[in-house]
Amino acid sequence: MKKHNLFKIISIAILVFVVLSWIVPTSSISGTSIEAADSLTRVGLWNIFNLFSVSLSSFAIYPLYLIAVGAFYVVLNKTGVYQRIVGKVAKGMKKHPKIYLGVIISLFAIISSVTNLGLMLFLFVPFFVSVILKAGYEKVTALTSTIGAIFVGIIGSTYGYYVSKMINQTLSIDSLNNNIIAKVALLVICTALLILYEFAYIKKNSKKSKEEKIDVKDELLIDAEESKRKAWPMVLVMAIVTVVTFLSTIAWSGAYEIDIFSKFHEMVMGVKIGKSFTIFQYILGTPINIGYYAQYGIKELGTWDYTDLSIMLIFASLLIGLMYKVKFNDILSSYKDGGKKFIKAGFLIILAYTLFVMNYYIPVFTTVIGWFGKSFNIVTSSIVAILASVINIDMSYVAQGSLYTVSQVFANTSLNPTLAVLYQSMYGLTSFIAPTSVLLITGLCYLNVSYKEWFKHIWKLLLELLVIILVVLIILMVI
Repeated sequence: MKKHNLFKIISIAILVFVVLSWIVPTSSISGTSIEAADSLTRVGLWNIFNLFSVSLSSFAIYPLYLIAVGAFYVVLNKTGVYQRIVGKVAKGMKKHPKIYLGVIISLFAIISSVTNLGLMLFLFVPFFVSVILKAGYEKVTALTSTIGAIFVGIIGSTYGYYVSKMINQTLSIDSLNNNIIAKVALLVICTALLILYEFAYIKKNSKKSKEEKIDVKDELLIDAEESKRKAWPMVLVMAIVTVVTFLSTIAWSGAYEIDIFSKFHEMVMGVKIGKSFTIFQYILGTPINIGYYAQYGIKELGTWDYTDLSIMLIFASLLIGLMYKVKFNDILSSYKDGGKKFIKAGFLIILAYTLFVMNYYIPVFTTVIGWFGKSFNIVTSSIVAILASVINIDMSYVAQGSLYTVSQVFANTSLNPTLAVLYQSMYGLTSFIAPTSVLLITGLCYLNVSYKEWFKHIWKLLLELLVIILVVLIILMVI
């Protein structure tokens, strides 16, 4: 059962919540007070499966997105060209290992800091993981250098919409530049700490014998005969996918008040043939109203979600298959193969969100927040932020639920800038080890790394990061 340890940990977290529902009443925020319900709302066995089905219907897009990512890389492999590209980059990494690894970690950390795209950034993880493993490093190094770096970027989140902006909106902080020096300091120091930590691990690990080293099999780099076909068409498609991903998922209007993409979208969709035939709107998709819901066609850049990214990856997979003469049946089978590689991660993500759904409908955690008092304290507030990150999973839910409740209870707006830094840093730190962390679940399942193995590798770094975060928070309280 060792390979199912993450499943067991998430299940235990759900059972703990179930037990709490039998002894702790739910609560709601009223003004600056937390009011407990008159009676308990006990979760039964049948409720657990009901809430799992709610989680499945609400968050199924995450597993579907991962299948699209997996299929995209399977198609890349079937061309025989992708392996050659990975091999060339890995060869360069062997010549300058510290420079390459430092650049990869810094790249993911900085992009994460300014975008906070979270699971969307996983689209680029398999390529860099393949390079790192091909260069001879262990899986935990590949995982730390990519997904771990994304978490560091969240700790030092600067201008990202899905962390910084969400927190600011909840706390009514007008500018993303608020406490920007502290955020940049966290980003720089924590990134440097992560780089040095991995360098030290690699140096120590180099002394192991070949028998002691962990298997470095890459699940998304298929052994196949390398093709002599030109690589530039593939590189061009991958570059377009990269550019479109960033342009389409960064909230230009919502976060930065940049309306150039909304105006461009309106212009393109308004192009007509004749008096009324809006050609691009009809080809790409016009809004279709279905009952109470509206299914939209292609949205403006800056408002795409996981569904839109999945559609883009489907088209990119078909295009690459066409350019390199991959059989259509082989392209279709890539989705089956991609599904196999991420089915476990998809199931665990839905299971993790079951915990969030439970707390959403049965807010026991609101009562727990009330136990920590009405006065701000770095230690107790950090504990609440950590627990909120585990239970609510996504920062939007952490901010709109737990952080909003805390800010109302404290009723002291002067604390809000410090609360903003505290919550983003604790959310990023918790993501390293939370069994409900969607990106961590995906990374562990993708690389077949056990939760125990990951914790053993990362726990010392987490303590060091925690010290840095607490020091920065104390400085913010003093000045």
